[in-house]
Amino acid sequence: MFEDGSVPRSVDQQLIRAAASDKRSPRELSAAVGGQLSPERARMRLEELLDDSDYLTYVRERRLLILNMRELLDTTAKDALKGNDSNARRMYLDTLKAIADRLDKTQINLDDVSTKLSSAFAQVMAEAIGNAFDAIPKALQTRGMVLDMEELEGVFESVLPLAIERVEANTHVGD
Repeated sequence: MFEDGSVPRSVDQQLIRAAASDKRSPRELSAAVGGQLSPERARMRLEELLDDSDYLTYVRERRLLILNMRELLDTTAKDALKGNDSNARRMYLDTLKAIADRLDKTQINLDDVSTKLSSAFAQVMAEAIGNAFDAIPKALQTRGMVLDMEELEGVFESVLPLAIERVEANTHVGD
């Protein structure tokens, strides 16, 4: 751990790999990072890394699943590729099928993620534009200029369609 209390990226990666390989108890997580974090701190850090209520939650869950599947596949591949053990090969094929099934069940709809991102961005932009619009008369008044709000609204309404057209032309949301 660094002096500021932050955790090195390599420790974070070890925590994620440990969780992906089903080592999820705080003690196992701590051991997986060579005791660099106490069991409680390891548990809390893993939660920090994975716990998020935004669109990235799905990406993180999928990444953890893929890491888990990769660990399982690596383990079974070693046995399957050694000698002529038909049971190991069958287990390897069963593992591949299980991975495919689990990935199919957790398929992320990227269009949904893009739509959520675009919607969030549009909301932030609309708030920023609204705040700027409200600030213009005050800014002009401090400079001794007076602008009628109706005139300002008219100018805004005339340029808004152009702004929307430019945003839509430069926004890509799925195919």
